[in-house]
Amino acid sequence: MVKKRQVVQSGAWQMLNVCVKIFSQFAYFAIMARLLSKAELGIFAILNSFMNFGNMLGDGGMGDALVQRKDIEKQHINAAFYMSNMLAVIIYAIIFLAAPWIAEFYKEPVLTSSLRILSIIFVFAAVYSPSFALLQRKFAFKKIFVADGVTLLISNVIGVILAYYGYGIMSLVYSQLFNFGGELIVLLYYERIPLKLGFKKQHWKDLIGYGSGLTLIRFNTYIVNFGIILEVGKLVSAAVLGVFDRSFRIMNIPQRFLYDMVQRVMMPAMVKKNDGQKGTFNVFARTLSLIISGLLPLTVFFDFVQQADRTDISWKEMVGCSTAAPDIFS
Repeated sequence: MVKKRQVVQSGAWQMLNVCVKIFSQFAYFAIMARLLSKAELGIFAILNSFMNFGNMLGDGGMGDALVQRKDIEKQHINAAFYMSNMLAVIIYAIIFLAAPWIAEFYKEPVLTSSLRILSIIFVFAAVYSPSFALLQRKFAFKKIFVADGVTLLISNVIGVILAYYGYGIMSLVYSQLFNFGGELIVLLYYERIPLKLGFKKQHWKDLIGYGSGLTLIRFNTYIVNFGIILEVGKLVSAAVLGVFDRSFRIMNIPQRFLYDMVQRVMMPAMVKKNDGQKGTFNVFARTLSLIISGLLPLTVFFDFVQQADRTDISWKEMVGCSTAAPDIFS
């Protein structure tokens, strides 16, 4: 039975984690927008959209499948590890081979090497996914804060330093690699995977139903949040896409991290409590109330900030001043 004190302490650590991530990301985007060109930021927007697609499919929902099971065996952990890594390697191979065609499609040659280098994060994320899930189950959110929040903060600092010394778009790529690589090392240090035990087909079946369903939900979320970047990236110049992506990212930071804060703590708590649909509904309702309460003041804050940091882009600029633009943009 989960203790209230345990949940409260976990929530406090996860709130600290979210606060560090939100403020460090705001500062990171603000600084990088001044060190890099809009075109470089636009190219990274395309890169980031493909990375999020790979991460969405990379572990097949195996980490969350471990969290939601009331009882797990060590073989369940192994099944999640092998399955997520197999998917990650397949996706990495697909992106590696498709990189030249993606670069040609967007007419950005640098995408070929950048995609091939950055796609290694799929494997990093798949390897540490079971460890992250086990720490969630144990409410070890102090350790998660070190692996998640602190490594992101350090990676942002590294990205700024590299951008200052002229590494351009690769400063963003190396920053991401350090973030995922650092998280991998810290999480495996805190929670190692007992690979020697192997697993049976039943252990895989116990996880695949939930994992595949969650992946479908994530795919829908991806289309809503990142599909627009891939579409706009084909229609406009990289410079305009950079401005668009910057605004889009800043708008979604609070929502994404506040959701993570509540979901990461409450999912293992609900699993351990297991008080049926009524209890789950009450937790869900309170979660929505908390997120909305946090987003309302942030909305007011952004309304004031945008007055001082406004980028006016006409519709013709949004389509690259193309003479083929429809009359509606006139």
